[in-house]
Amino acid sequence: LLQNAAMASFLPGLTVVGNVQPLPLLTGLLMGYLPWVVGAGLVMSLATLACAIGLLLRLEWARRIFIALLVLSNAGSGMLAATVYIMASDALEVQQRIHGVRDEGLFISSVSFGLKVGIALGSALVAFALGWANYDPLHLTSSTALAMQWVFYGMPVAIMAVQIVALSLYPRSKP
Repeated sequence: LLQNAAMASFLPGLTVVGNVQPLPLLTGLLMGYLPWVVGAGLVMSLATLACAIGLLLRLEWARRIFIALLVLSNAGSGMLAATVYIMASDALEVQQRIHGVRDEGLFISSVSFGLKVGIALGSALVAFALGWANYDPLHLTSSTALAMQWVFYGMPVAIMAVQIVALSLYPRSKP
């Protein structure tokens, strides 16, 4: 959702410049379907959030729906991971049209750095939570199982809540 909001904020700048050149292919497709993409992302996020809360409350229906949503979102994440650098180059072209500056090295390296930091923080948080719960793969206790549920379901809920707050605070450009 944050990425879609960032792309949407470029739209007023593109119309102010008055440049008649077509948008890059991937950015043009995203802009054309932006309301649908943001709406689908919001529906998926809210459904996943509801299922995760249902799983924490140990509701039976939530497990099957959460697995289906997880498979669907992982398919979407795979497509995003495959195209993240293509979208970054499209964003560079948009930045150049708006500001007249093209910072390729900084932009691509910040995308790479962000991915690496995100992977490292995610792994560290899971390892910390399992260590805090005294995880032992040979002796699974109920407190360890509960901690694993909170890591798998509770942390994504907390991260989604932070994303929703960040998105609501995101500055919107006026056309």
